[in-house]
Amino acid sequence: MPPPANKAYQLKVSLLGARPPIWRRLLIAPDTTFQDLHRIIQLAMGWQACHLHMFQAGDDRLIGDPAEDFDGMQNFQDETMVAVSAVLNKEGQALTYDYDFGDSWEHEVRLEKVLPGDQGEPLPRCIKAVRQCPPEDVGGLPGFYDFLEAMEDAAHPEHVAVREWMGGEWFEPEFVDLDDINQALAERDALFSETESEPDIPPARDFFGLSPSQVYELLQNPLNCPSVFKPLIDAEAVNRELDTAPVIRMAKVLVEAMKGKGIRLTGKGNLPLKQVKAMIEAGGEEIVAPMARYSPIRSEEHVLAVILPWTTTMAWMKYSTPHHSASGFCPRKASSGARWTTTWRTCSRPFPGCHLPPTRWST
Repeated sequence: MPPPANKAYQLKVSLLGARPPIWRRLLIAPDTTFQDLHRIIQLAMGWQACHLHMFQAGDDRLIGDPAEDFDGMQNFQDETMVAVSAVLNKEGQALTYDYDFGDSWEHEVRLEKVLPGDQGEPLPRCIKAVRQCPPEDVGGLPGFYDFLEAMEDAAHPEHVAVREWMGGEWFEPEFVDLDDINQALAERDALFSETESEPDIPPARDFFGLSPSQVYELLQNPLNCPSVFKPLIDAEAVNRELDTAPVIRMAKVLVEAMKGKGIRLTGKGNLPLKQVKAMIEAGGEEIVAPMARYSPIRSEEHVLAVILPWTTTMAWMKYSTPHHSASGFCPRKASSGARWTTTWRTCSRPFPGCHLPPTRWST
């Protein structure tokens, strides 16, 4: 039986596999929903709520956001309808919380104690925090350890790239500000209402007086856009010349594929393999993916030439048309914070001395 509502749960949330350990001790109300527990863990650990997540109970029940179960195969229980006490009701019971299925951050959530409800301070509250969680998109635990090694050694060949990737800030793995965590927990409703609101299409004045449809037309054919200006040059001749550039041909294939409902990304946030192959074919495999003859291409992460038109097109189209809102590119709703990301590791290692900052497309 679930404990009475006048009790409090003491939970320990641990990032599995982290050495030295990274964990938080939390006090929550037993009737806290799993949606709220997700938010509490995000703020307490220091994550940014920008990837998919789910809970798995000891009986293998999956609890999460049904909108993130795109094809219904996971059969999620709705996290807004399930209380923590419906799954954890005895001291020592535990469940797992998975966040970011690409980096695979797995947490153990263990019910340590059932305490008297009157704790003297509002719930939820973090009463103990040990070490910072890794930065987002660092590449899982292996990437995190590589990151720490480069960050802590000024002589490391990737030290400068890592510092730039962090915006010039220093990462101190031992430092955690408990007061900041609890302030964020107290403000979590406002914080998540901001991140979960649907993005508005900017008004036309943000596009120098152009309507979103005009901006979209410019994107499709910047040299021949009758709704915006009269042609001043031989647009067809220029277009023929532009089409000799592989990156232009690849971008056109991508724009064409985004018409209508957009492109559904993979669970990791990548372009589907079919789209990657279509772009490679348009650009010319011998030019944009010469290594394909030796090993198969599985995602755009393996082909820098695909990444470039992909990121450029996303930047232009994110708000440029009512038919291609941010959710049209990504299969997740705003609360999941779907995005495509390149990390300092994937960009800097193939090109010594060259660093590309992380690129994020959040909805």
